[in-house]
Amino acid sequence: MKQKAIYFRASPELASRVKEQAAKKGVSASAAVAELVEVGLEFVDKQGTIEDLKKSLEQERHARSIAEGEVQRLRREKQQIQEETGRNLRMLQDSYNGLLGHLRVTDLAVCPSCRQILSAYDVIIQRRCSQCSIAVSLGSVADPQRPGPLIRDLLAVVGGIAVFAGIVNALSNRDSA
Repeated sequence: MKQKAIYFRASPELASRVKEQAAKKGVSASAAVAELVEVGLEFVDKQGTIEDLKKSLEQERHARSIAEGEVQRLRREKQQIQEETGRNLRMLQDSYNGLLGHLRVTDLAVCPSCRQILSAYDVIIQRRCSQCSIAVSLGSVADPQRPGPLIRDLLAVVGGIAVFAGIVNALSNRDSA
């Protein structure tokens, strides 16, 4: 490798720093200057790359900030959905309990065995007489003396069940969407 001599004027501060660098590396002052010039030139060549890295880092920080904002938004949305689902479940539970209460107070028929009045709850849900525990069904307890009210009461009960089932179906379809 052919070497050329380059001379330049340096401030006392720069000369002092060159001497420190030479002492650290254990080389002559001219070797330290040559090394520093090479490092400086490499840095200048790579300056564009460093600027690109800085820009890339800033873009990544910005993207991360946006992603963190989105995560926070999704967490709030999840919390709102959970609260709404809880309210809907409470409403469904209240509707269900109301329907069961209505079934319990709606006289539907008379037990063929003990002649106790059976509620719609006894006939439709339990399918047993609450007093004598005999198995009952709508066909076995039909009271020919009361065909009109039986049908009316039965339709009211079936309608209530259908409404309840419709509410449950609509809410489950909405929550799964």
